[in-house]
Amino acid sequence: MIEYLKKHIVWVLLVGVILIGISFSTGLLVKNWPLITLDPEFKITDLFNILISIAIALLIPFYIKYFIDKGNKVNDMVLDEVMRYRDHLEQTHQRFFSIFQSGSISDSNKSEINVYCEMLDSKFEILSTILKERCKGDAEIHINDLKNNQIEYWRILTSIEINSLAISEIHPNTYLKEVKCHEHLTKTIVKINLLLTNY
Repeated sequence: MIEYLKKHIVWVLLVGVILIGISFSTGLLVKNWPLITLDPEFKITDLFNILISIAIALLIPFYIKYFIDKGNKVNDMVLDEVMRYRDHLEQTHQRFFSIFQSGSISDSNKSEINVYCEMLDSKFEILSTILKERCKGDAEIHINDLKNNQIEYWRILTSIEINSLAISEIHPNTYLKEVKCHEHLTKTIVKINLLLTNY
């Protein structure tokens, strides 16, 4: 219901104003009948006042709707970037899990994991820039958490335990480290999504 009202805020405001206007008008009409008496003299300034009042009454809802739509578009853009980051994180995690399950890791697999890490770094840079612009200082804690967790994630995926020439399979302890770090990153992303619901 709240989402419906948010999407149709202009109509909700308009209906509210109309109902309030009808209530007051009814009360005044009943109390002070006849409420309106027409003056036989009609001035040009009266016409301008009527036209300006009508223009203001029509323009204000569109003005409000414009700013609401603009805010929604910015939020959608930020949420899209968060989703892109999370999707790439999930792809990296799934690929690492597949390599772990296969029981062997080749040089091309090691290179592939490194490429995934570099792409995650670039997505982090974009996400942190957008979050700083949208949420200002409120996002600083979450950006730092995300950065620290991602650095730890990068260290695990590019460590000697994986990239050494002597390594031919991923050790279960290394996989457990990756899982824990992935979990920390996911929790931070959830916190960022919760922060964005306030904007």
